[in-house]
Amino acid sequence: MIEEAFAQYLLQDTGFQRVIDLWIRQYQKLQHFGGTVRIKDPEDDEREAIGGFLGKDYWGVRDISIPYSIWKKGIEDSRFAGSDFLRVLEIYKGEHILTNKKQREIKAHKEQQEILSLKKRYENTKAGEWLIWMQKTNHKSYANIRQLLNNNKQQTVCYIMEAMNQLPVWRQEIETIAVFASTISQDPHFFDKGIENTMLFQGICYIFGVEEQEISLAEKNKLYYDAGLLKDDLSNICMIAHLNAIDRNETIHKGWEAFFERYEGWTVSLYNLQQIKRISEDIKAVYIVENPSVFRSLFLHGKKLGKKHIGFVCTNGQLNLCGYVLLDFIQKSKIPMYYAGDFDPEGVLIADKLKQRYKDDLYLWKSTVEEYHMIMSTSPISEKRLLSLQNCRTKELQALCRELEKHAYSGYQEALLPLYLEEIENA
Repeated sequence: MIEEAFAQYLLQDTGFQRVIDLWIRQYQKLQHFGGTVRIKDPEDDEREAIGGFLGKDYWGVRDISIPYSIWKKGIEDSRFAGSDFLRVLEIYKGEHILTNKKQREIKAHKEQQEILSLKKRYENTKAGEWLIWMQKTNHKSYANIRQLLNNNKQQTVCYIMEAMNQLPVWRQEIETIAVFASTISQDPHFFDKGIENTMLFQGICYIFGVEEQEISLAEKNKLYYDAGLLKDDLSNICMIAHLNAIDRNETIHKGWEAFFERYEGWTVSLYNLQQIKRISEDIKAVYIVENPSVFRSLFLHGKKLGKKHIGFVCTNGQLNLCGYVLLDFIQKSKIPMYYAGDFDPEGVLIADKLKQRYKDDLYLWKSTVEEYHMIMSTSPISEKRLLSLQNCRTKELQALCRELEKHAYSGYQEALLPLYLEEIENA
């Protein structure tokens, strides 16, 4: 065949490689042969091969520009006249050459068929419901699904869909993400990062009806926990004192009871919280502070005075997942919570988060403008930190925010300890 001979001729001379690749791209783009290709900074073998084929001298020129009309004339003036240039290129490449439009059509059809297959496979399941929703709303998670399918990662998509259907929460269980990932994909690191991690999070957000862009890191971890997943349940801790718990068998938890009876502070882990059903209603109020030293003084004072119906929690600054789970337990037991933090932007925003989450079940304790004035320090607050106060949404804290902006000095809760202790005496 003349096309076979032409292709072999082009293959035998490396000087044709770049110009042939350019003609292929031009055809794919235009859907026909036309326009002009340009060889930038041609090598000597390219000047010789192309110049010899077209009967032109390209020595000394910076770029070689070849209109298709010139290239076509070169073919017709050669021994390959009458050959089908597209067929020549396909023999040259060893594959069919499709226009960009045709490639897009094939890709779209393949994607459509794969989506239909997924819908059928996961019909009447949470994963199938999620897939229909993301396609209907054109959510960014759908773009992630398409990306995986287009990269021939159909198995990855199936693992993600299976994960939605097999979340531990459906079995009322808790698992580490590593164990869960291994169960789904035989790879404990499958959901550690990348698009797999993103899709897992997006799916859980859909199931719980949460807008993912509004979630903090602590809230994200809480959401995973609600789905039955956690990264680590032993090192995720907070401190408590004089809180008792009911276990899953509806009896007093012996471990909690021992600390409760001795009125001792201890570090509770997320694992410990998984072993209980609720916080015992023996307690009528829980005092929550962010500073460990203040926490220690408060519960020891409560112990000294024999205060039987109050408990204590220390968040140690920003709440972690363990802290949120604990406060959720306290809220479900309908025990009023009293929170006190530092008088600085970070402390105010922690109080704001807690108030927004627990509403009327949490009271802001010793957090007024008057108390701020009592303990205002000489520690300055930067303008950048003060700007973060604009994110505070709690009405009760607005006056304090304005006062902090006005004076730009912090106030630390250790200085309010005498007032805290006085209230514990009267509790």
